[in-house]
Amino acid sequence: MPDEILEQNVNNEAPDLVDDITAWKANTVSREDFERVQSERDKFARALMRGEQLEVEAPEKPDVNQLRIDLYTEDVQKYTDVEIAEKTLQLRQAILDEGGVDPFVPIGKQTAPEESDFATAQRVADVLKECIDISDGNNAIFLAQLQSRMIDSSPTPNRAARRR
Repeated sequence: MPDEILEQNVNNEAPDLVDDITAWKANTVSREDFERVQSERDKFARALMRGEQLEVEAPEKPDVNQLRIDLYTEDVQKYTDVEIAEKTLQLRQAILDEGGVDPFVPIGKQTAPEESDFATAQRVADVLKECIDISDGNNAIFLAQLQSRMIDSSPTPNRAARRR
């Protein structure tokens, strides 16, 4: 009888131990990452105490021409919808950073952009970014998220005209 109780306790504690180890692994970082972050922190602290300026590496700017080639040639077929959306947002941001006109804003001979057009363009970019972030690279989730945010603005047929 005592052996049965001991076996039951051991069996009941085993899954808890596995769960604890899994949680521990998920909430900890590798020693190399920890030491790297700690050395960066120390470097910044020393520079702050000495009143020095640290050189921060500028993020690499995306190549506008390469993004255009990726998006507007036959190569686009090799990308998923979420990758196309990511590249489109990168291209938009690169154009804006260079001082160009927002490609999401309507511009033409018979169209002059208004402030509301710029606000709408930013909302579109924000929605795309949200869908990309939520999808985490999964194309099906991206499409579902995008579809859930889309509003059908197609004209409804005039039913009264058919009755005549």
